[in-house]
Amino acid sequence: MNPSVGPLPFEASHPPTLLVLEAKTGQGRREHVDTWLRQARRRGARTWHLSCDFDEDGPWAGLRQLLGELLPELRRGAPELVSRHDYELLTVLPALRREMEVRHAFLTDSSMGDERVRNYPMDRAFHVIHGLVEMLADWNERSGAAPWVIACEAFDRASTLVQRFFLELIRRRGQRLQLTLLLTVEPGASQALADVLATGATPPQVVHLPLPDEQPSRLPPEEAHRRAEALSRQMGDDLIEQELHLPELIRLWEQAEQTDSLRRCRAIAFGLANHYGLYTDALRYGQKLLDELDVLEREDPETFWMAVGNLLNCYLASGKPTQALELASRMEAHLHDPAKLFRIHYVLAMLYGRFLPKADLDRAEAYLEQALTELEAAHLPAVQYHFHHVFNRNGLALIRHRQGQAWEAIALCQQGAARLEAHLAPHQHRLHRSVLQYNVAQVYAAIGEPEQAVAQYTAAIEMDPHYSEYHNERGRLLMRMGRLEEALADFRLAEELSPPYPEVRINLGQSLRLLGRMAEAFEAYSKALDLNPGWLLARIGRAQTAEELGRTDEAVADYTAALELEPAQPLVLANRATLHYEAGRPEAALTDLNAALALAPEVADLHLSRARVLSLLGHTAAAAEALRTYRRLSPEEEEEMELEAGAM
Repeated sequence: MNPSVGPLPFEASHPPTLLVLEAKTGQGRREHVDTWLRQARRRGARTWHLSCDFDEDGPWAGLRQLLGELLPELRRGAPELVSRHDYELLTVLPALRREMEVRHAFLTDSSMGDERVRNYPMDRAFHVIHGLVEMLADWNERSGAAPWVIACEAFDRASTLVQRFFLELIRRRGQRLQLTLLLTVEPGASQALADVLATGATPPQVVHLPLPDEQPSRLPPEEAHRRAEALSRQMGDDLIEQELHLPELIRLWEQAEQTDSLRRCRAIAFGLANHYGLYTDALRYGQKLLDELDVLEREDPETFWMAVGNLLNCYLASGKPTQALELASRMEAHLHDPAKLFRIHYVLAMLYGRFLPKADLDRAEAYLEQALTELEAAHLPAVQYHFHHVFNRNGLALIRHRQGQAWEAIALCQQGAARLEAHLAPHQHRLHRSVLQYNVAQVYAAIGEPEQAVAQYTAAIEMDPHYSEYHNERGRLLMRMGRLEEALADFRLAEELSPPYPEVRINLGQSLRLLGRMAEAFEAYSKALDLNPGWLLARIGRAQTAEELGRTDEAVADYTAALELEPAQPLVLANRATLHYEAGRPEAALTDLNAALALAPEVADLHLSRARVLSLLGHTAAAAEALRTYRRLSPEEEEEMELEAGAM
């Protein structure tokens, strides 16, 4: 990025355009941006001026404002888009939950407390982002396709999710939206954001605007306290009100200098963000609580344990096992209550058995047995006791599976399912029951029992029919079994049940290609690459499909992109070499074959192809040597080659 000094440009003629304005926060910056947006409107653009400051409106700051302003238009002009993207909209706009429900809710969505045995995956929030990108692009085309100009105030203070949304918007749909995106940041912040900004396809232009410092407005402590109490009464225990107003309440308690109330509000905000799978941004609340755990334990034990549980959950879900181990070990060191120890020891077992880079299965098993002993001493109510007993043994099933004791792992899960059936009401712990079936399916699939695995996946789906990943997993297994139409049906349903994610679109491409439906397969791979251009399998799959369709230049381009992602791919090099050869580029074909053979010198067919290319180029002696190597590696092949006229 090459900063320049001067007036802020508006380049409506060359969208998509990504501008970064470095200027001091304050009224001066906002007025400058407003003036610029007025100029854009005079040129026929639709404009938005959004505040993306996490501290002002939480993890969805800026995006929530954009969607809230567009929602009335969407409902009037494209209600089917609102219905199709209900999951995404209800995630970002909590007030909308008072009026509508998601069509395809799954058990993770509805489970709370101990019933919540499965967290959202780390990338679930990214699925939401991608779905909203597609919704906005579809709406723009229906509503007149005017250029869009969006100014994102305080982009350096935005959540990682909101930053990613706007950069994905300009990467994926910037051209279709004729989008100009202005990001305002503090002086010097664009350099700190360089890696984030580099993820977009549009290179940023950085503009500096020298402005004087402005002191942020701040309420007197007494007034902030009065407003905080009024807002707390308004919110009560309503989760929707909390999602909407907690960031404001946190600011008010900060200004009121009420540290106890501030910590409790941060703990609630942390729990909500963690519950919805916004793990990276949840830690913006959680890290501040981590620094005050000793005070919380002494003064507010309930909030302390809520914070510890959410920190452990957030660390595990976001791939931070070292931090989780440090915290769990710290808790273990001074705990004596069995009702808390059995939970901490379960976490430690999963860390050593599943999450840490180097597993220690014996230590994991020892922690599980210790946790089970503590569970017996905790004297829990019967339902909780039986659930936690089964939950613990499910952990042991994971260890047995990793120890190569697949049948014992299956037996543990089946015994757990029977115990829940015997001691719990049908509506209790439905999520865990489906997870037990899913775990058995995974073990059966791993040991080569596909029919049994499909039956178990089907049982899990019957319990949780709207969980997209179950259908995607069963579809992958059906595809490997050659039951392609059934697999395709599962992938189609998986796509319908969820905001878009690349794995299911890749699997759609794979199944369609195996069915010989090449044009549809090409489209499915293209949709996967739209979501993630760096997905190697999608690149190779689309290249092979383009090759089948006779679209040679596109196939070469995708093979080249795949090799840029992972150069050490001899078969991809060989495929590209074939296309070069057929297109009359023997020198390029020879370069690829030489590279492929450097990686895989024992692959006989590569020597045969090289012999043919060398012969075409007139290198007779080298061609003969390559042919001799081929025959040495494949003595059973006695066919004669006509090198002068042979084809690869």
